[in-house]
Amino acid sequence: MGTRIILSTCIAILLARGQGHGPVSFEIASIKRSGGGARRFVMDFLPGGRFHCSDVPIFAVLATAYNLPWQSVETLRMKGLPDWMLAEKYDIDATAGKGALATNSGARTRNERIRLMLQSLFADRFKLKAHLELTEAPAYALTVGAHGPRMENAKISEEECAQSAPSGGIACHQFQGGMGRGVRGDAVDMSDLALYVSNWSDRPLVDQTGLRGLYVVRTEGWSAGGDGPAQRTLDEILEPLGLKLVSKKALVEVLVIEHVERPSEN
Repeated sequence: MGTRIILSTCIAILLARGQGHGPVSFEIASIKRSGGGARRFVMDFLPGGRFHCSDVPIFAVLATAYNLPWQSVETLRMKGLPDWMLAEKYDIDATAGKGALATNSGARTRNERIRLMLQSLFADRFKLKAHLELTEAPAYALTVGAHGPRMENAKISEEECAQSAPSGGIACHQFQGGMGRGVRGDAVDMSDLALYVSNWSDRPLVDQTGLRGLYVVRTEGWSAGGDGPAQRTLDEILEPLGLKLVSKKALVEVLVIEHVERPSEN
């Protein structure tokens, strides 16, 4: 049994982290069941406090709101998910009001703020009641290899990330790609990398590199097959970056859902 520490017992306490910096909810939010068909999965954090997703299973949006990996349902760090949250897909377009974000806020600050707004959206429209717990569990520590890191510094600083977006310029703290195509990020830090790669790991990853700043990350693609555990294949794709994984126990966040309903649409 792992050691569990309840971080909060309701969404309101979590949202209180954002008080004092303008509204912590979207001014306008549209939620609709996806029409399906040949549409492409899209989920973006955009400048100005905007969030857009299309044809996305709602559990993935919830995981994103709490900054949890979601690609692997087998290792999903959420408890109490109803089946409809795994199966049903939604389109969401949400925009923050004036003053919700400082005009010079960086991409990380913007993304954290949008996550708080998404939490508020789930509490309001999905009637979500949930809490986060810290649970001790087997994990991989992301560390620097014996010969040091082998990644280029990003061509943009954290201060220059405020208006970056996937549709224009360099996207800060965001990745593209995955297992088959390889992971690509133009301005990401090591905590970003640990969280993203956790999507394909059999255990959570925690950043223990000690590296600061933004980097360009490019990996080869990899497959889920092979004789060994996920650590072996992930080690192979991380080694060219000068990084490695070390097995250990660590405290990881788990979202425990107490109540949730299908959303009120508009």
